[in-house]
Amino acid sequence: MDPSVALQSGLANTSLPDAVVTTVDPPVTADILGQPISEKSALTLADETSSTLTAINGTDRPNLQPHSTLLLPSFSKTSNFFRNVQWCADGSSLLGVTERASLEVLDLTNQANTVELKHRVSLPQPAPILSTAWFPTASSLDPASYCFVAATRDAPIKLFDASDGRVRASYKIIDHRERFIAPHSMAFNMYMNRLYCGFEDAIEVFDVHYPGEGTRLHTVPTKKSRDGIRGIISSLAFAPDWTGTYAVGTFSGTIALYTEDTGAQVQNWLEGFEGGVTQTRFNPAQPHVVYAGFRRTQIIARWDLRNPSEPDILYDRGVVSTNQRLGFDLSPDGRWLISGDEQGQVSVFDALGEQGRVGTVSAHQDSIGAIGFHPSKPYVVSASGSRHFEDAESSSSESEESEELEDVEVVVSGVGVRGPIVRQKQRGPMVVDNSLKLWALQ
Repeated sequence: MDPSVALQSGLANTSLPDAVVTTVDPPVTADILGQPISEKSALTLADETSSTLTAINGTDRPNLQPHSTLLLPSFSKTSNFFRNVQWCADGSSLLGVTERASLEVLDLTNQANTVELKHRVSLPQPAPILSTAWFPTASSLDPASYCFVAATRDAPIKLFDASDGRVRASYKIIDHRERFIAPHSMAFNMYMNRLYCGFEDAIEVFDVHYPGEGTRLHTVPTKKSRDGIRGIISSLAFAPDWTGTYAVGTFSGTIALYTEDTGAQVQNWLEGFEGGVTQTRFNPAQPHVVYAGFRRTQIIARWDLRNPSEPDILYDRGVVSTNQRLGFDLSPDGRWLISGDEQGQVSVFDALGEQGRVGTVSAHQDSIGAIGFHPSKPYVVSASGSRHFEDAESSSSESEESEELEDVEVVVSGVGVRGPIVRQKQRGPMVVDNSLKLWALQ
C-alpha cells in the first residue's frame, strides 16, 4: 500500500487523545566480524554529514568526536543513571528512563551556533519503568504528536504529553486476577493507529484513539500447546515496508515474525542463535534484514529474511556478560550499526556486512546501556551506567572502616548499661559512570 494512502486512512483523519483520561483502577556458519582497527580516542566513523536527511554519508566511514557531556543534578553523588534513551522522530527531544524510575525529557537546542542538550521535564514514577516508546511522528514543533507511552510495573500504560508531562490517555492490560500488567516492550505500527504491547505469552493491541482495554493475541494457543512462542515478549519491531510485518523476541530466546493481518499466527522463525532477546530491529533501508541483540552475549545477529534458518552475519561488539539491556542502533540510511559494551567501548560496524567493524572508541567508564544516531543531524548520543556491588572480601577487609559506634543504653541481665553498639553501614549499589554524552559526526 502506498504510504500516503496509509497515512490518510490512519492517523491523518483523527487526532491523538489530548485530554487526561482517568482510569479506575549454536554454531552457525556466519563469520564473526570485528577486530578493532583503531585504538584512538576518536571513532573512525563518517566524513561529511547532512543535517537535512541522513546523519552519515553512506560511502565513507563516520568520524565520531566528543561533543559534550551531560550529568543531571539528580545524578550527582548518587547511583542513578539512564537505562535507556530514545530520540523522537525529528530528533528535537530525547526521552530517558532512569534507574530510579523517572522519565526525563531533554531538548536538543541550537542557540548561537551552540548545540546542547537541555532538561525539559522530569516525571518520577511509583515503580520501575519496563518500556517506553515515542509516538512515530513526535516533534516538539507539533504539539499534537509530541507524546510518548510509558509502562510502569503494576499500572496502566500512560500516554504522556512530552511538553509538560500531563497524562493524555491510558491503556489497560488486565490479567485473570484483575491485576494491571505492564508490558516489557511496546511499538506503534507503521500506520500509527495501533500500539502493540508485549508481555508474558501474549501481545495486547490497542487502538491509539480509544483508551481503555485492547485486543489480546495469545502467542501460545493453550497452556500445553507446543506451538507459538513462550515467555516474556521482550522486544517488538515493525518492518518499514508498510506490509504490517513485525518481529517478536522473547527472553526465552525465540524470535518470530508476525503480520497484522494474520493475528497470532506465526509467519516465520529466525533460527540459528540462542539467547534471551533484548532488542530487535529492521534495517530502515532494507526491510528484509533484521538484527537482534541478546542477554549475556557480545553478539548482535543479523538475518536475511530470504534465508531465516540462520544468521548471515554475527557482530562481536565486545565484552557483554550481564543481563542488563545493552542497546544498539542503525544509522538512518541503514549503512552503519553502532553499539557499546559493558566496559564503555563503542563499536561501529558496516551494517551491510562488507567491511565488518570499522572503528572503536573508549566512550565511557561503565556499561553503555543505550546509544543512538540522531535521525537527521550528525550526532550520536550514548548513556552509561550499571549497578556495582562490593564483593565479600572487600566488604570484610573494610569492615572496620564501615563500623559506626553509637553510645546507647542496653539492658544486660535486667540492669541498664551504657555502652557502644556496633552498627553496620548499609551497603547499596554503586555507579562508576552515569554520564550522557553527545558525539559529533564530522
